[in-house]
Amino acid sequence: MQSIDIAPTILDLLGINKCSGAEGNSFVPLILGKKGYLNKYAFSDVLSKQSVRINGWKLIYTQDKNSYELYNLKEDPGELNNIANFKEEKLASLKNILTKYTKQVKWSKSMEVIPKLLKPALTNQTFDKELKEKLRSLGYIQ
Repeated sequence: MQSIDIAPTILDLLGINKCSGAEGNSFVPLILGKKGYLNKYAFSDVLSKQSVRINGWKLIYTQDKNSYELYNLKEDPGELNNIANFKEEKLASLKNILTKYTKQVKWSKSMEVIPKLLKPALTNQTFDKELKEKLRSLGYIQ
């Protein structure tokens, strides 16, 4: 269940066929209580972290550290106890799913600029005098 599933759900509710090549799945089976729908995966890919969730389990991969975190969300909803070292089979299974997903996703070259935009290198020389005064008057800088 991801935000990419909203449009297919709306189209399904309206009785309109999903466009060919469109991604995402309809939530209608879930709304109607059909079994097996919750066995779908939820993926996340933000900056240097990717994750997958399914059936109360969550795996997080951090690229910068080349490390994995595994959580049983039913027993540890706050994700406080990383059990990756204790659940090797579950870890391997979710690693496989996450690896397949990340190979499927194709980022365009334009997406590579997003991390740079989110972490701009600002210095005192970046701002002109007028902007500095406005920011100072608002209490954002000294």
